[in-house]
Amino acid sequence: MKGQTGIWIDGKKAIIVHLREDTRIVDVLESEVEYRKRYPGESREYTRLGNQYLSNEEKASERLHHERNHFLHQVMDKLDPDHEIVIFGPAQTKHELIKVLTSGHGFAAMPIKLKPADSMTVNQFVELVNNYYNKELA
Repeated sequence: MKGQTGIWIDGKKAIIVHLREDTRIVDVLESEVEYRKRYPGESREYTRLGNQYLSNEEKASERLHHERNHFLHQVMDKLDPDHEIVIFGPAQTKHELIKVLTSGHGFAAMPIKLKPADSMTVNQFVELVNNYYNKELA
């Protein structure tokens, strides 16, 4: 029997549920992405150098991009290319994960389904994945 995997993902965490025959494996990955880095004594988001103002906005944006990409690759490393995959989530992160998966990492030929879902606990998500695949098989 081919395995089945359900993923719930947003920018802060991912819940991965692997179903195969009678076994169920649940992985929870916490993202290390810092969306707003604060420094002690911080007052401005720019620096004045003579009559020029220098912003660290570009540097912060690039750091955020690399941290998110690293998180998505951590999720991808937990997946099996032989499983059916469905991705749930409330935000754009699920679309970014699809891009990473379909960019030639063994998942490109697989049909991966996307479903919207609000925030939920691990147990609620496990139940959602069980119901989703039981409905698909019936």
